[in-house]
Amino acid sequence: MVCLVIIVFLFCSTKIVKTSPPDFLIWEGKRIAVTGEIYAKETYFKADKEVSVVYVRLSSVFYGSDRTDIRLGDYRAICYLKENQTMPKLGSIVHMTGIMQGFDKATNPGQFDAESYYHILKISFRLNQTEIQQQSHTYHEIKETLYKLKCRCSEIFDITLAPKDASVMKTMLLGEKKAVDGERKELYQKSGIAHILAISGLHISLIGMTLFKVLRRLGIPVAVCTVASTILILLYGCMTGFPVSVIRAVGMFGIHMLGRMCRRTYDMVTAVAVMAVLILIEQPLYFYSGSFLLSFGCALTIALLLPALTKKRLKKEKELNPWLVKFAGGLTVTIGILPLQMWFFYQIPLYSVLLNLLIIPLMSLLLPSGMLLLVCGMVASNAWYPATEVVAEGVRYPVEGILAVYDSVCSIATKLPGGLCVTGRPAVWKVICYFGALLAVIIRQKKLSLKQKWLLVGSAVILLMWPMPKQCSITFLDVGQGDCIHIQSKSGNHYLIDGGSSSVSDVGKYRILPYLKYHGVRELEAVFITHPDEDHCNGIRELLFLAFGEGIDMKRLCLPDIGSVARTEAYEELVAAAEKAGIPISYFSEGMSLQDDELYLKCLHPEKGYISKNENAYSLVFLMKYESFEALFTGDVEGEGEEELIHVLQKEVQAPIDVLKVAHHGSRYSTSEEFLSLTHPKVSVISCGENNSYGHPHRETLERLAAFNSQVLVTSDNGAVTLKLP
Repeated sequence: MVCLVIIVFLFCSTKIVKTSPPDFLIWEGKRIAVTGEIYAKETYFKADKEVSVVYVRLSSVFYGSDRTDIRLGDYRAICYLKENQTMPKLGSIVHMTGIMQGFDKATNPGQFDAESYYHILKISFRLNQTEIQQQSHTYHEIKETLYKLKCRCSEIFDITLAPKDASVMKTMLLGEKKAVDGERKELYQKSGIAHILAISGLHISLIGMTLFKVLRRLGIPVAVCTVASTILILLYGCMTGFPVSVIRAVGMFGIHMLGRMCRRTYDMVTAVAVMAVLILIEQPLYFYSGSFLLSFGCALTIALLLPALTKKRLKKEKELNPWLVKFAGGLTVTIGILPLQMWFFYQIPLYSVLLNLLIIPLMSLLLPSGMLLLVCGMVASNAWYPATEVVAEGVRYPVEGILAVYDSVCSIATKLPGGLCVTGRPAVWKVICYFGALLAVIIRQKKLSLKQKWLLVGSAVILLMWPMPKQCSITFLDVGQGDCIHIQSKSGNHYLIDGGSSSVSDVGKYRILPYLKYHGVRELEAVFITHPDEDHCNGIRELLFLAFGEGIDMKRLCLPDIGSVARTEAYEELVAAAEKAGIPISYFSEGMSLQDDELYLKCLHPEKGYISKNENAYSLVFLMKYESFEALFTGDVEGEGEEELIHVLQKEVQAPIDVLKVAHHGSRYSTSEEFLSLTHPKVSVISCGENNSYGHPHRETLERLAAFNSQVLVTSDNGAVTLKLP
């Protein structure tokens, strides 16, 4: 209870005292110098190139010819070393120079916020092309020795296992997160077993308790056994870099050992609370970290909710089936962290409970096998090498076999219907009600029957998953130099107009898809590609391949109905990609329309069979009507296309319209004065990238919009722009 009071106080302090990352933007792209202590380092391969990274706890930063010393607080930096630079030793003091770069902010709902993530870790910026100028001769000998041991273990896995299997074992046992194969990581995430990649209580208990029991069998006193086991676990945690899940597990193990030594009862809830307080005192912002909340959420679920939902109220009742108890246990853990999973990932792997019935027991064999493989590798240079090699070869097969089983069952699960349920981020009040129901089950567990408990929990799950009332809305996503517009009708149907970028890599995977999942979009009624330029369609092309298996279906792809001679290679590639994905294609031209309840979309351009050498000229243009509201979506229409559109607007549109999506990212060659005199938009939205090489939006266009008193919103300045209609 004391810990709970402290935790509440710390949470309130984060709401009252707002902290923000230090502003280093004045040095963005400039070469600066830093001095500090190396507290972590790693090496990994990217595109077959070795990348060396060091993490520096900063003491000062220099910039300018006068090399002004700027003293900092507890701030840190990630430094990517230039090729041929020697890795400094852990604990050494270094003076380095590099090109400063900040972290990206989330500018769309659902997008990963790198700035906030690293702010929680107290990392302020990164240095690219880092060169070490000076380093101290003193360093932390224990940490450096553990790092070398970790590298040796990594080499053993590389030598004895296939590359993909070695990457999993290095992540699972050594904490090398960037080592894991990308495809396998995604497969585990979609299947809901990605937790096995994180070092957790299972690893700590297995290593620590194994040593404790071996020493006890040798007749060594309990006090010596507990101290030895705790020291081993502390060294193991230090070797893995002490991520938050390891800090929790190591701390709880230490409290457990302390209880044994003092002959006191170990209380798991108290251990969890004590570790939460210690971590939050050091960094209160961990309240907003997914890894912290999921790690402690699982621990609390096991300690509090699991006994309440799996134990019978009366002793005289028959015992439950052991497999049913295991299933109920796995389901209970899923239930305990369900709101957190929805909050951070916007989706639920529905078959994860069943998969974990197989995955978790096999972990008890996989982890010891991996550790035994490391031991065999360590003694391979001794006189017993031939025997060790035979043992290692025998251990390798169980490791590879278990990982093959994991791959097989996960592949099957992802192909089953409804394997991944997109839920969206739940409302805060729903999360509060949900945890309130779980708390009621825990507090009143002795007065409620097992059926009543599960009925209450089931009601909470239904409330959490129940869809919110739909509202008609338009969102202009920030996709850098490109376009993407999401429209939601009042009936809950979803539409996309374009989706691409020439400045953001993998825009479909990292911006469009997370946005859709954040809003719980499971099906797109139609996706319109105004024209096949990369900055309008490469994200959609990604979705054609990603949507299957990501829990989002695409009903049809809509393209401009142009003449065959105008269909470029990029146009035909879109057609081929849709056909390969099994998605129907519709062709739109002037006069065609779409009705969805009160939402009405009418195509104004191009006319059927339109031919032009300029792809922008035949961009699809849509007029949207919703009750008295009107919006005009113009793609990249310009030149002859805009001239023909003006003739249509004279018949179809009465000024003023409410919203105009400004054509061609605000180029001077579109949105003419004649066009604006016909539309007279109240609000104009421009989608473009920050500091783009084209200079969009052009000053001439902005001046024309200002002359018509149109309010201008630019995605590069405002991020995603959302309009909610009554």
